[in-house]
Amino acid sequence: MHKYVLIDMNTQHDFLDARGAIPVANREALLRNLRKIFALSRTYHLPIVSAVDSHREDEPPHDGFPRHCVEGTTGEKKLPFTLLQKRLFVEANNSLDLPKNLWKSNRQIVFRRRTADFLDNPKADRLLSRLRSASLILFGVGLERSIRRLALCLLGRGFQVAFVPEACGYWNETEGDLARRLIIAKGGQELHLDDLEDTFKDATRPRITRIYSKAVDPTKRRRNIAG
Repeated sequence: MHKYVLIDMNTQHDFLDARGAIPVANREALLRNLRKIFALSRTYHLPIVSAVDSHREDEPPHDGFPRHCVEGTTGEKKLPFTLLQKRLFVEANNSLDLPKNLWKSNRQIVFRRRTADFLDNPKADRLLSRLRSASLILFGVGLERSIRRLALCLLGRGFQVAFVPEACGYWNETEGDLARRLIIAKGGQELHLDDLEDTFKDATRPRITRIYSKAVDPTKRRRNIAG
């Protein structure tokens, strides 16, 4: 497993399209920065865990938001550039089992998020529990809600957690800034977009081991030859 794993939260049409149900306030800048992150993920072959907000048609609105990301609608779908070619969508069902060799043929694993807490999905919880040796880098939508909840939960479990502020969408800038400060106060790292490429380069750069040969005294060599 790579040293870094990207955690992609809710990069869906209802949050990122101008005509979506509840687009974030910083939508235009966020889209540019999300494209940069996904381009880096492709360049450096970084694994991605994606959360998709998904609500059933008969589910009432919650959290003070109008109906959004209804299962099977365009609003629920991820934006095309946020989907890697080698991906697996893991459906929630009565089983807690995950497919074997999950990362062998996939670079992106996608889970539904039915509640405010992504880790309420037991399969997502199980997968992330296997990633304790990696640094988890969070981005997506929304900073003051889903990202804050997940970051604080993971930090409480002892994970190494970072987030990319320029790639986090918010509906309320003040609440988003409070969430940012809280994550940092709890031990999360603020990893800026401009620093990401150097971070990933360092992680993928091969280590060079130098082999030193023992110096040979030429006078001893001559004596040995002379016998």
